[in-house]
Amino acid sequence: MKEKILSMIERVKRKNAILFLVCLCVSFVGWFVLKSKEDFEVEVHIPIRLVDIPRFVYSVRGLTAEVDVVISDKGENLISIGEDHTYDTLELSYSSLEEVKSNAVLNSSELRDFVKKRLPASSKIVSIIPSTLEFPFTRNAPKIVDVKFVASYSPKRNHSLSGEVEYSPKRIKLIGIPEVLDTITALYTERASFIELEDTLRTTLRLIQPEGTFADIKRVNVMIPIEELTQKKFVLPITMRNVPEGYRMTVFPSSADVTCVLCLGSYTKMDSSYLKVVADYRNMDTANNKKVIPLIVEKVEKDFKFSVNLLQKNVDYVLEKQLNEE
Repeated sequence: MKEKILSMIERVKRKNAILFLVCLCVSFVGWFVLKSKEDFEVEVHIPIRLVDIPRFVYSVRGLTAEVDVVISDKGENLISIGEDHTYDTLELSYSSLEEVKSNAVLNSSELRDFVKKRLPASSKIVSIIPSTLEFPFTRNAPKIVDVKFVASYSPKRNHSLSGEVEYSPKRIKLIGIPEVLDTITALYTERASFIELEDTLRTTLRLIQPEGTFADIKRVNVMIPIEELTQKKFVLPITMRNVPEGYRMTVFPSSADVTCVLCLGSYTKMDSSYLKVVADYRNMDTANNKKVIPLIVEKVEKDFKFSVNLLQKNVDYVLEKQLNEE
């Protein structure tokens, strides 16, 4: 009997819970409908891009702007506005602007009309910031200037630069008023420092632009190639040079141990043909009654990056006069 009573109580609880949820949903829908009929104010962001620019007219500050607009409308009409409250970019024809000295201007009433046409018909504009749009311009041709990379960098221990530092673009088109452009020969990247690099770095650096100038390119792509160092050893024959005519020179030992320090990625490319060990008779050292010749390592492949450590610095030599055979 007790179990039946408990089971009945559980069924009643479940029915009440369902009824409560239904009532809650109905209440929410009713509240939402009432609220959607009320007026609300919301701020939206509207990007604007200048188009149809006449030939030989160059913008000094760029072709885009953004206005913050506070609009008033019923909630049901504002639902379509995205979560970030940003509209798609609107295109503004240059012919709509008035040229005032070195500015192309859209005054407050024209800006309000331009924005109003893009909003829902029921929306009312409460405020617009900025109240007018100004695009500074010049009719002077752009100037091509060099881009300079000025950041500093250093590899980690047992690592090295494996090639040339690359950056792009190397030159850009700069727009500005003549008195400013005439003083500019190059644009420089921001100063940055990259230390303890153990792998190739790819990054972008901000391009510093003087006041009164404009360039479409704002950042410079930079690549600093870094690789781990390794060693490769060779035993190379010693080549003799500038031996006096009529003499034969013999050096002891006749070969030298050479250790090359190079980047890991170049290990398989490196072979003994890339360098030569030379004993030049003209460099012989006779100090302290010694008869030795210092060894020189010459790089045959000039563009290949590596350093050389020569275990033996000097060699002994014997100079013998050659006999003429009749």
